[in-house]
Amino acid sequence: MLARGSPRLEEAIRYLGSRLVTTVLIVIGAMLLLFTLTSVVPGDPATTLFGPQATPELSRRFITEMGLDQPLPIRLWRFFANVARGNLGVESLVTDDDGAPSTTREAPE
Repeated sequence: MLARGSPRLEEAIRYLGSRLVTTVLIVIGAMLLLFTLTSVVPGDPATTLFGPQATPELSRRFITEMGLDQPLPIRLWRFFANVARGNLGVESLVTDDDGAPSTTREAPE
């Protein structure tokens, strides 16, 4: 058993602390890499999400609502701020209030 103040306990705490810091830095680096890659990929995100049914008006509205028309540093700040708050996505992209997929409500007949 490790007693308080023992060298082995201090060594274990130092090791766990360094591993925790390393893990946090790796996760932040991976998030930064993912954000950067998704920002430089060619194409319109609305067209990718909604497919060929995406109208120009729907694409503009989607880009504005998601903040994709903002400068890259602002989007990056909001991305990390949302992750820090635990906000990892937007449910309204998948379903509307009535539970119907939003893509079917926006698709032309």
